[in-house]
Amino acid sequence: MGEKAVKSMSHWSTIKTQYDIFFVDLVGVIYDGITAFPQAIQALNQLEPHQKLIFISNNPRPSDLSVQKLKTFGFTHDFTIVTSGDYARAQLSLDQEAIYYHWGAERNTDILDGISLKLTDDINRADKVLLTAFMEENDDPTKFDSLIDQIISNHLPVFCANPDRYAFNGSELRKCAGYFADKLLHRGGDVTFWGKPNITLYEFVEQSLPHLKKSRCLMIGDTLETDIIGAAQFEIDSLLVLSGVSEAWRQSQSLTLEQLTEEIKPTYICQHLGD
Repeated sequence: MGEKAVKSMSHWSTIKTQYDIFFVDLVGVIYDGITAFPQAIQALNQLEPHQKLIFISNNPRPSDLSVQKLKTFGFTHDFTIVTSGDYARAQLSLDQEAIYYHWGAERNTDILDGISLKLTDDINRADKVLLTAFMEENDDPTKFDSLIDQIISNHLPVFCANPDRYAFNGSELRKCAGYFADKLLHRGGDVTFWGKPNITLYEFVEQSLPHLKKSRCLMIGDTLETDIIGAAQFEIDSLLVLSGVSEAWRQSQSLTLEQLTEEIKPTYICQHLGD
């Protein structure tokens, strides 16, 4: 990763000419969970044919479910998608012996489609926990506290297929699986993250890019703790867009841009992708 200082309000027209591979987050960058951001889509459609566009999302579902959604948004540039769900499925397919409790099964069955995995609905019979749960903004935040108590008391390892703590769904801010993973960690729980910022997700993507030059790669995201830290750990440059979670946090805490990025420093910052 280059030793570039953070550039306040950099210009996309300059940034895009410096890279050959663009890793791009979805929610908060391309759309708000419901509605697309036309300016961001136009910006990526204007990439040159030789420039690769790869969406990397902490969505705990198979990537093929996102392909059609993106096509309806009007993408004309070729793209591929890799999700934390894809990586989780690859890991789960190798684990045929353990009995899993799927925390989030009532709202996400897609992650296990076609995978032969031993499952139980009884947390006390589980060897491991797969975490994909999320909660809407107005849901009871204590809803899963008793389950967390059981996981801690049973010393169960938890595998979190969406490390995001929050993500927008329209104007509402969901609590994602990472939010509950943090609760476990604060109580001494054993949590493995299967998604950004874990470098293993980037290495999973890299398997299909054998001649990748990190100096020619850029990660574009809205979340410092996942997108920007993940890029730093993979040793590539990053662009923070202020159209999602980190900007919402900055405004809620009345922080300056300098305060927001004091500890986690992206290479570039734009208000919106395409500015």
